Amino acid sequence: MIVELTRESLDAILEIEGLCFNEPWSREIYASEFMHDYSHTWGWMSEGKLIGYLTAWLVFEEFHIANLAVHPSHWRKGIARRLLEFTLRWAFENEATVTLLEVRVSNGAAIRLYSENGFDSVMTRRDYYTNPVEDALILRKDLVGAGEPES
Repeated sequence: MIVELTRESLDAILEIEGLCFNEPWSREIYASEFMHDYSHTWGWMSEGKLIGYLTAWLVFEEFHIANLAVHPSHWRKGIARRLLEFTLRWAFENEATVTLLEVRVSNGAAIRLYSENGFDSVMTRRDYYTNPVEDALILRKDLVGAGEPES
């Protein structure tokens, strides 16, 4: 089940964050996300436990996906896809016209997921990531004119 998360989920988010990213967001950064009206974090819950989450910002007509992570013990079960599809629908319903995100060029699984959901690469940001230094692909999906996202 997908629910919008609150600050009470911070420990569970940070656990998954630390398992999934070379440069995980700090407690302070994530805590501040819950203080902004434009920031939203949804979680996939199973038996009362957080399995995965997606954090995004809705700023005017732009929906920016900041983080998408699933606990490694639940990879390859379609959870990231369902979180992505749910949030794209939410963005469309909340009048976003475009979705943007950055992804490491080496993250083939994420790039496939986004490509399969209609994202296109629009540019490369050189040395965007550290630990290790790596380029980021900037991906974009137009939400207006492409019809309503699939559920």
